[in-house]
Amino acid sequence: MTQERAARTRATLIRTAAVEFDRHGYAGTSLSRISKAAGLSTGALTFHFERKEDLADAVIRRAGQLVGVAPGEPAPVRAGREPLGQIGDLVSDLMRSIHEYVEVRSSIRLELDRPDAGVTWSAHWFATVRRLAQQARLSGQLPGRLSPEQVEMLVAHFVYGTGYWIRGRQARVLEAPREECGRLWASLWEGFLDSSRPLGAPSVQVDIK
Repeated sequence: MTQERAARTRATLIRTAAVEFDRHGYAGTSLSRISKAAGLSTGALTFHFERKEDLADAVIRRAGQLVGVAPGEPAPVRAGREPLGQIGDLVSDLMRSIHEYVEVRSSIRLELDRPDAGVTWSAHWFATVRRLAQQARLSGQLPGRLSPEQVEMLVAHFVYGTGYWIRGRQARVLEAPREECGRLWASLWEGFLDSSRPLGAPSVQVDIK
């Protein structure tokens, strides 16, 4: 029972910290603020997390779990798809995760607030985007003069921009069905690629789960 209670307390602290980091940023969030919001003493918090940095890292690791990626492992992609389609599918999934999980939204803000941190949310998925973009280039799938580096930049701007956009409109946006975030990315990604693909090349479709 003691271990179960400790696990519940730890989970509560991570969830509460995610909410506070998302609202106030890393610098604007203190351990005392988190413990008060969680209804726990500061001593109970520091028993599990001695430093704010440790708690922020735990939030980011939890975000990775929620998108199905273990620490240090590449993000999973759907088999049987061309690289650009896989990128679209992956980011569509990320869009819905940003919409659904405060831990993911918090991790985006934490990464921007702590550029030198050793644990980052983008490490869970950015290497996969880079690999797929390189595969698209080698297979001749990248349209026009689009480079793998430009694909990476486009994805990064879209993911982090979406996190910022949702934060400023949470009361309205988070009431919308989670699938709408995936559809928004899918339509933008497909439209962007269709506008720049070579004449006669097949269009790229994003699979919305």
